[in-house]
Formats: sequence, structure tokens, C-alpha cells
Amino acid sequence: MKLLILILIIPFLISCSDTNSRENRSKNIQFLKNTLGPVVIEYYKKHGVFPEFFDDALQEYQETLPNRGDAFGQSLVYERISMNSFYFHSYGSNGQNDNGKEDDLVVTYIDNKWYIDHPLPEPKWNNKKR
Repeated sequence: MKLLILILIIPFLISCSDTNSRENRSKNIQFLKNTLGPVVIEYYKKHGVFPEFFDDALQEYQETLPNRGDAFGQSLVYERISMNSFYFHSYGSNGQNDNGKEDDLVVTYIDNKWYIDHPLPEPKWNNKKR
């Protein structure tokens, strides 16, 4: 009887975990695009180039951000790819750099468009955690 209950409950628990992961991922995507993205884009509008480091843009931004990192306060890397593109690499809930895999999230901005989980480009500059 206990085995039957476990067999019935396990798929439900896995389903709940997957739903939670999708919700967290969606929340993080929105945070990176709608909260951190404007910091960098405003810098671009003012200087005609994306900042080399996120903190360069943050110093000029007039609002206070809710935390240092992604939507959940986990490690985050900002990288300028070129003069008109950049990406955010969130290390995800495990807080480890999985090179864009596992629970990592890469949100890339290229020519006024956002891309989710676009492959990580080879860095042209040193990564700097924010």
C-alpha cells in the first residue's frame, strides 16, 4: 500500500518542481530584461556604446535595484559582446557557473532584440560579476 502511494505521489511532486522551476525561470527572465536591461540600455542611449562593466552603467542610473545579482540574488555576469550587444548570465538557483547549461540562464541583447539561452559567445573582455 505504501509503495502504491509513493508511486502515485512521486510524479505529482516532480510536476510541482518543474512548474516551480519554469515560474522561477520566467521571473528571472523578466527581471533581467525589464529591471537590469534598462540600466544598460540607458547608458547606451547616453554614450552610444554599451558599458564595459555593469557597474559603469549602474553608477549613472537614478534608481536603486532590489538586489545585487539576478532576480533571486544569485550570481550574475554582465558581458559586453560588441558595441551593440551584451548578455546577462545568471548562475541560477545552484549559484554555480554551469557554462550556460543546467539551471543557468543567458539573456542576450543584440540590435534591440532580446534572446533567451542564446549560446554564450567567447568573451572579448574579462567577465566581471556584478
